[in-house]
Amino acid sequence: MKLNTTRTIFLIISFFCLFSCKKTVQNSELIKEDILNIDTAQLSLPLPIENQIDSIIEFPDSSLKIVILGSSTSAGNGASSLSLSWVNLLRNKLRQDGKNVDIINLSVPGYNTFHILPNGNIESSGKPSPDIFRNITKAISYRPNLIIINMPTNDVASGFSDDQILANYTVLVNLMKSNNINYMITGTQPRNFGNADMRKRLKILNDKMIISFPGHVVDYLQKLSKNGWFILEYFSFGDDIHLNDRGHRIIFQYIINFPIFKKLVGYQ
Repeated sequence: MKLNTTRTIFLIISFFCLFSCKKTVQNSELIKEDILNIDTAQLSLPLPIENQIDSIIEFPDSSLKIVILGSSTSAGNGASSLSLSWVNLLRNKLRQDGKNVDIINLSVPGYNTFHILPNGNIESSGKPSPDIFRNITKAISYRPNLIIINMPTNDVASGFSDDQILANYTVLVNLMKSNNINYMITGTQPRNFGNADMRKRLKILNDKMIISFPGHVVDYLQKLSKNGWFILEYFSFGDDIHLNDRGHRIIFQYIINFPIFKKLVGYQ
């Protein structure tokens, strides 16, 4: 009798263990599938306007060249693998669609807008010097059709003022326009600063960028944020700074659906 009772208890425990393990595997598969198949087709993008794309820019049908200047997000930090970073999602999508586009990624983790200013820029006390191998001068040397700048939070984290940051962007934009190169600038993204005022600055700077460079700023701050401009947990890598695979996919979707990009690559 005692043996039968022990056997019965063992069978019950085994059944629950098997059910629990199976459920865990299924949940894991759902999470993995969710990362790859997020429905972000209907995005809140700026409405096309007649002067949204600079008239001086040509949009050739042949081979295109895109240079990316950025920091850790465009370098791939936070993604579970580099293939799931927004830059490589973009690169792979273009390849799958038969688009003849060469993407040159000059991003470096930790960089801010001072690092990508042109060669010979007058140095400011206490500010980083331009990296001549990863800056706007280097980007222009590739003679690209498009330059994408992705500097979402490091300038604010470094304590630079909005005026300084916007002045840097103005230098970069003027150089790209004078070289007949179209450009896109990503806005800020959420970051879990301990200081609420710094988190608010991400929103304030984002809005100023949109006003300063109309039609050229890719704005996904609201999409990735929760109240207080913290990173929405669903998109958080977990280090209070970077985005996970889902977050990278959102940036990729906003980039590829941006009017300038769609016209340049031939998606419209």
